[in-house]
Amino acid sequence: MTELEIMELVITDPACRTNFDDLHWTNIDQASLNSCFDRGLIRWNAGKLSLTPLGSSTCGGDRLTGASMGANEREV
Repeated sequence: MTELEIMELVITDPACRTNFDDLHWTNIDQASLNSCFDRGLIRWNAGKLSLTPLGSSTCGGDRLTGASMGANEREV
């Protein structure tokens, strides 16, 4: 899966934001997922994956640890 496909998955399938046993996640390329976090495209927000709003300075934080969960971040 590419970065774009990962972002589309987070937008279109609410269940995949918290259920990492979901079939969609078995096909994820780890390098692409890490790149999404590193580039700040996705982040943790209240225990769920969400997209970083355009123009935000928030980065993805620690990969798959949920270390960056700001109270003022909004879920997509």
